[in-house]
Amino acid sequence: MNYPMVFYPEAVTNFCRKYPLNLFRDNQITVVSDNSSSVTKPQLPNLLIVPSVEWFGLIWLLWLGGAIALPLLAVSWGWSWIELLLLVSAYSCLIAAAYTYLLSYRTKLLSQYRQQMSEYQIKLATYQKQQIISEHPPEIKAQKLLTNLKSRCQLLSDLMSNRVNPIGHSQARQGVSEEEFMRYLQCYFPSTVQGVQFKIPMSKKSYSADFTIVHNISGIGIDVEVDEPYAGLSLKPTHCWDEDSDFRRNQLFNEWGWIVVRFTEKQVVQAPLSCCKFIAQVIWEVTGDRSYLDLLEVQPDLLPVKPWTTKEARRMAKQRYRKTYLLEQKIEGTYGGIGGIPERENQITVNTQLFGQTTLYYGHYQDSEMRQNFPEADMYMDWAGNGPFYRFIGAGFVRQSYYGERNSQPIKECRNDISTREAVKVIRSLSML
Repeated sequence: MNYPMVFYPEAVTNFCRKYPLNLFRDNQITVVSDNSSSVTKPQLPNLLIVPSVEWFGLIWLLWLGGAIALPLLAVSWGWSWIELLLLVSAYSCLIAAAYTYLLSYRTKLLSQYRQQMSEYQIKLATYQKQQIISEHPPEIKAQKLLTNLKSRCQLLSDLMSNRVNPIGHSQARQGVSEEEFMRYLQCYFPSTVQGVQFKIPMSKKSYSADFTIVHNISGIGIDVEVDEPYAGLSLKPTHCWDEDSDFRRNQLFNEWGWIVVRFTEKQVVQAPLSCCKFIAQVIWEVTGDRSYLDLLEVQPDLLPVKPWTTKEARRMAKQRYRKTYLLEQKIEGTYGGIGGIPERENQITVNTQLFGQTTLYYGHYQDSEMRQNFPEADMYMDWAGNGPFYRFIGAGFVRQSYYGERNSQPIKECRNDISTREAVKVIRSLSML
C-alpha cells in the first residue's frame, strides 16, 4: 500500500455497500462493481505471547543471586580460588546464553507480529477501497441506488451523528510544511481546521490531528495527516511502516467515525493541489458531491509513494532527505552590526506593511523582468526596521550561512527555491515578527 492512504470507518464502508453510487467519471455516472462476495474482511492478527522485559530483569537477578551464593558455598566446601572462578564463570556463561536466547526469541516474535500487522493493513485498506468503489452486479435493485444527493447526504448525516468531536486545539508542535498546506486546504475546503485535539479514552494522553475537514452537508469528517520520515530536531524515525503506532491511531479515529487520509510531507510540499484533489475524490466517492472535485479536476493525480521502514527512515535522516524539498528561505534578525550588503545586478522596490519601503536584490541575470518568474536562490532584502533589524534571504544565502557552503561552491540545484515575485508576496505578507 502506497501513499496517499485512506482508511474508512466500518460504518461508512457498510453504508456505501448498502447504498452504492453510480459514479460516472465524466461527471455523470459509472457503475462500480461490488466484489464483496469474493473478498472477505481480513482478520486482525493474533497477538503473540511475547516475553516481557521483566523476564530480562529476572535473569539478571538470578545471575546476581548465583554470583553471591556460589562463592559462599564454594568457600564452605573448601574449594580453591581457581575452582571458584571456574564455577562462577560457567554460571555466568549459562546466564548469558539464556539472556541471549530470550532476547533473540523476543525480537523474532516482535518482527513476525509487525510483519503480520503490515500485511493486515495492506489487506484492510484494499478491502475498504473495494467496498467504497466497487462494481455492483446488474441484479442490484434500482431503489438501492441513491442518486439523489440530498437524500444520500441526509442518511450520512444521521449516520455521522455519533462522530466524536475534538475537545479543543492541540499544543503539539506543527510540522514545518503544514502552515502552507493549510492555505490550500482552506481555499478549497473552508471547513478545514488545523491542530485539534482528541481525548483518548481511559488515558491521560490525547491525539492531535494535523487537519480536520467536515463535509457540512453529509457530516462526514476527514482527518488529514502529513507524514514525515523523521523528526526535524531529534532525527528520530516517524510514521514507519514496520511500526504499529499509526495503525492503532488510524483504527481509533475510524472507530470515532473519521475517515483518515495520509499524505507524505513531500507530496503536500510539491503537489498540494493534487493532494486537495485526492481529498475531493474521497468526498465524492462517499457522498456523491462533485462540487469540490469539479474545481480540481484539471490537477494531475498524485504519484504513489512507497512507505518507509525504520531502517530507511534512519538512512533518510542521515542524508537530511527532508532538506531536498522543504523551503530554505529565512527571515534574519539582528540588533546591530548589520554592515553593508553584497551587490547584485537586479532589484525590486517593495512596499510592505511591516517595514515600509524596502528593496529586494537578486541574481546576476541580464533579463531581470523574465528572471522574476523563475526560481531564484541568489536574493536578499535590505536590512529593515529601527532595531532589531530584519531581512529576507534566499536559499543560496541560507545554504552558505547556515549549512556551511562556500561562496566558491556552486549553489545546489533543487526545487525548493522560489521566484522573486513569490518572494515579494512573502515579504508583503509579513505583519508581525
